[in-house]
Amino acid sequence: MIYLDSAATSRYYVPVKDFFKNPHANHALGIKAQKEMDRCREIIKKYIHVNEGIVIFGYSSTDLANRLFNHPKVVGNGVFIFGDEHESFYQYDNPICTSYVFQIQTLVNNITGIKKPLVRKMENTFVIADYTAAIHHMVLPDNAEEYYDAIIASGHKFNGPQGTGFIWISDRLQKYLGGNICGNNEYGFVPGTPNVNGIFAMTEALIKDDYTYIYSEDLLKSLKTVFNRKNIEYKIIGENTNKIAAINAIYLPGINADALTNYLSTKAIYISPGHSACAEASDYRVLNSYGLTDEEAACTIRISFDSQNNYGEINELAKEISYFTDKFVK
Repeated sequence: MIYLDSAATSRYYVPVKDFFKNPHANHALGIKAQKEMDRCREIIKKYIHVNEGIVIFGYSSTDLANRLFNHPKVVGNGVFIFGDEHESFYQYDNPICTSYVFQIQTLVNNITGIKKPLVRKMENTFVIADYTAAIHHMVLPDNAEEYYDAIIASGHKFNGPQGTGFIWISDRLQKYLGGNICGNNEYGFVPGTPNVNGIFAMTEALIKDDYTYIYSEDLLKSLKTVFNRKNIEYKIIGENTNKIAAINAIYLPGINADALTNYLSTKAIYISPGHSACAEASDYRVLNSYGLTDEEAACTIRISFDSQNNYGEINELAKEISYFTDKFVK
């Protein structure tokens, strides 16, 4: 199998340690589980370079975004959202609002890999950052609390298990939300019994930073060399902008991305078309925001790397794209 779709769901390779007891239980095993969760909170704060605030665990960045933007103190407030944001945020777009209390910033676009410039938080605006596509793919900003009031991420995007995620909330935003300070039910955000096993595995995956961004730069250079050698016509969206190498939207003129994706899967090669897996098949909103027409977007694939990919896989991918083009396109 050649897996080049880590931006959709990354490969999970962190062993699970057994903290199966309920951390809400007032006995030795429950207390041990609670201490493990608190240890994970501090590890995450250190990893994302913040010194204040709280870390809340949930099921994914989408789940936690929904909980934040459906909070009674947030509903009805203006949310400023750029056109290329992930669906979990974009659904809260309110274009008729003229007064914004919240601003969303995805640090790295999940389809193109293009980086967003840092935005310092303002006195009357809370800035929410989505780190999901950035973790393990770039060096994260220092002193993040100077820029953001919340940072959110999904564990399954950085080699953690599915059904895990976290959101860091600054002291300022926690005060605005009126959250409790004792931590019960994830500070009132997520009721029920936490998935302590998943939280531990997600945290271990986070700090197992495999420097994918270093490997990805070499893999992307290799891909471009092989594509050129095999005369595959292509264009990397945002190539001359500030982007990461691990996530790449690649326009292949005349080649339908869905058809190519399906063909490659029969060869056990897995990539994505250019539209988000979280959106409708014909939703090219993100690629449109970067200047592509619907016709061009329909011919755009996404290739994303992790540290387990190698040059041989790139060669095999190019060989099959070349074959597909010769047999079904030309």
